[in-house]
Amino acid sequence: MRVLAFGGLLAVTATSLRAVFLPTGVPGLDLDMVGVSGTPMNIAWIPAFQQYYGGGGGSPSLSGRVWAASGTTVQTLTPINSDLRSFYFNPNTGNLEETTYSANAPFSAAYGMLTVGLNPSGMLTGTYTNTGITPSGLPSDQVVPAFDAIRNLLYAFNGSNAVAAVSRATGLATSMITLDLASAGSPGLMAYSIAYDPYSDALISFTTSGGNRAVAFSATTGAFLASIPLSGLTSPDTSYGLGFANNQLFIYDGSLQAYRGYFITDAVPEPGTAALMALGLLALALKRRRIPASRS
Repeated sequence: MRVLAFGGLLAVTATSLRAVFLPTGVPGLDLDMVGVSGTPMNIAWIPAFQQYYGGGGGSPSLSGRVWAASGTTVQTLTPINSDLRSFYFNPNTGNLEETTYSANAPFSAAYGMLTVGLNPSGMLTGTYTNTGITPSGLPSDQVVPAFDAIRNLLYAFNGSNAVAAVSRATGLATSMITLDLASAGSPGLMAYSIAYDPYSDALISFTTSGGNRAVAFSATTGAFLASIPLSGLTSPDTSYGLGFANNQLFIYDGSLQAYRGYFITDAVPEPGTAALMALGLLALALKRRRIPASRS
């Protein structure tokens, strides 16, 4: 087990919990998008509220939505008051955060990397606070980044086979990860979007090449890890509309007007649960080290 510190906060990775990819995706939740205006972007999950978050991008006049853990809609907010590209929960700050259209070169304080306003029940308020960090390392103004809380990185895919790793702290690109598409069968990947699974430490994309399937690559080397068929999709989007939240990969299907969730790895504890367990073990170990040995 490794324990890493970020800004005085502990982030934990339990290597013994490394997930194994399934031979085929197992259907999970459907998140209804009927009545949500705009282009579906991605899905986020906040463990403390046990709620999912998503919305439509293209204009601040469009919609945001919140779902309960069961998939039931609990809020639709129109207008959302931001041109959404990516929602993600940041456990290092305790906030739901957002990257907007043109986050890499914002033209006002309403664009860029924002903290999303929530009320005490976790409902969207339509208000935002700019973090003051400009993610200039994002490769375009349209990308839908995924967040890696352990490394404090945003991953952004704009096309071809390259994923930019961008520091959440500085907004600068730290590396480019080259995906081994040849080993995956040279698929065409979903444009603008990428997902990150912390338990397999993998970058996840979606393709219709060779059938509807998720394709997974190492988040550090770009090596091809797995191809996971996903049944039940009727008309999946081939740009935007992808997210990984609460151990499910979500793909937006236009005919269904919903995100379809899939488990693509073996079951593992929710990230917040695993982190708390690891922190508890660490605290116990430190406590034992402070207890002096008994004297005979």
